[in-house]
Amino acid sequence: HRSKLKTFKEHVGILFIGDSLDRNAVAYACEYFGAALHPFLSSEGGWLKYQFCEIPKLNLTLANFFNYGVFDPPYWKFAYVDESSQFPPNVHNHSYSHIEHDTKCFNRINFGKDPDLVVIQSYLWDLSREWLLSGQSLDFEPASDFVEVWLSKVAKFIDVVQHRFPSAKYVWRTAPFPKPDIG
Repeated sequence: HRSKLKTFKEHVGILFIGDSLDRNAVAYACEYFGAALHPFLSSEGGWLKYQFCEIPKLNLTLANFFNYGVFDPPYWKFAYVDESSQFPPNVHNHSYSHIEHDTKCFNRINFGKDPDLVVIQSYLWDLSREWLLSGQSLDFEPASDFVEVWLSKVAKFIDVVQHRFPSAKYVWRTAPFPKPDIG
């Protein structure tokens, strides 16, 4: 219940690095607390939204940052402005440089600080990329070595995020379990 929540003594910033599930989680939390969403990085012409809200009664900033996935390009098609694999002109075009450079926009809306907590995930974009590269079959199954390769890429991606935000705490968010009747 909202009335039982306690305010953080010092400001806390939480950055979700992920996909539309994270964008929605931030949007729902902001809406729940009556906080307006604002962009902190524009991706003109693209599908990606980088947004945040301030929840003063909790002394909290929540933000989402789209992640292209842990693999090298090509990425899942929604990373691009169009079918010709063009990125929006104001974002970096590789997951690692995107994290290293474009997340600095978060610091500007977080009182110049790195986030206190970074929530990371990339499974939807990584599986979507694998599906796209395998021919988009309706009976798609990832390659037999997909999980092993993916785990090594996840470890590298976490290293990149830790290098960018050395004082933050980290959480890897797991996928929600799909309902059997809808996939």
